[in-house]
Amino acid sequence: MSTEASGSASISGSIKTDISVNGETYDLSVDIPTSTPVQASPYELMIYSKTEQAKTPTGENVPTLLWMEAYYDAATDSGAPQNMYLQLSPPASILPSGTSFAINNLSVSFATGAFTTTPPTDGPKGTKAATPPNPPQQ
Repeated sequence: MSTEASGSASISGSIKTDISVNGETYDLSVDIPTSTPVQASPYELMIYSKTEQAKTPTGENVPTLLWMEAYYDAATDSGAPQNMYLQLSPPASILPSGTSFAINNLSVSFATGAFTTTPPTDGPKGTKAATPPNPPQQ
């Protein structure tokens, strides 16, 4: 932790780890910017399936279990950030099933500020190699 000239504390951090749910590996990452979170460096929390990342073509967005992003319009703002985005989309493999109660799929989104018209797009990208074109038939 460092202290700025104004006397306020400044914190920066990043947490990255893998978690396992029902034998499936998920990447969990949290990015806490050094200064007030603004659009160029927002606060982010993301959990996504590494299995899905490997199945998703390179460059395409990977489905996320949890995605939260927030930032202020200006670095001088305080209180709750004006721009917040929350998406919760757990895969069917971790939802209750096999009983009289089952959830087949679930997706919940919440957005304020700029995110109401433009949700974040810079999430995890797939790593699956492109399928080579079929050779010409003779």
